[in-house]
Amino acid sequence: VRAPCVGMVTAGLVLQCLAAGAASVGLLAMKGCPHGAHGAIPATVGFCHDLLKAMGGATESVSSLTPDDARNGARTISHAGADGVAERSTAMLMLSSSVFGPQAAAEGVMGLAKALGAVTALRLEHPASPLGSVAVDPQRCVGCGVCAEDCPTRALRFEGNAEGVSLSFAPRLCVGCSLCVLSCPEKGAIQARKEIDLAGLLEGRRSLYQDAQARCEVCGGPISSTNMLSKIAGLLGFE
Repeated sequence: VRAPCVGMVTAGLVLQCLAAGAASVGLLAMKGCPHGAHGAIPATVGFCHDLLKAMGGATESVSSLTPDDARNGARTISHAGADGVAERSTAMLMLSSSVFGPQAAAEGVMGLAKALGAVTALRLEHPASPLGSVAVDPQRCVGCGVCAEDCPTRALRFEGNAEGVSLSFAPRLCVGCSLCVLSCPEKGAIQARKEIDLAGLLEGRRSLYQDAQARCEVCGGPISSTNMLSKIAGLLGFE
């Protein structure tokens, strides 16, 4: 994988390369990288190793390289071609149209799982996971929708109509940033983890919370979710 900076090479891109048929992927950070890519490589490689192990794949297919590794590899290819022992060839991998962001990581995970025959129940929590998961406690959630407003990837979606309100979640878009947890006014109502949930990725967007819409007794217009109204009544008193 070649990129202007190895820090741009995400775990999603590495996984997409493997899913597309690459035998191995090596990451090389040049000495004195001003963007701190040296620190990003071990985390990316470590995550890929743990995921490959969980899927039954070969962990050595992803590695971090040194400048010597790169030079030796270049000499080997050049020498083989010059002696006629092997012809130099370039394989073009057909990757997703998006190689950055959570969608790319999700496609890489699902593609690799299919290639390796991984079980759909696979679940891996990892601090370097490019994807995350979100769960909601329906007893604590009041359906305010603030979490969806603050979600940077739109993994959370809040919708309301005359009948009720709903909060849905798309695992393929979640990066596990936990901004939803920080913005939620009802502490403990929402939890976020940095993890790979293969079953969730395959399922797609799903409902996390639903509630009926409370309506005005005079005009019949919508007021809020019934949980929200109960919360307010509990704070102010029903009288």
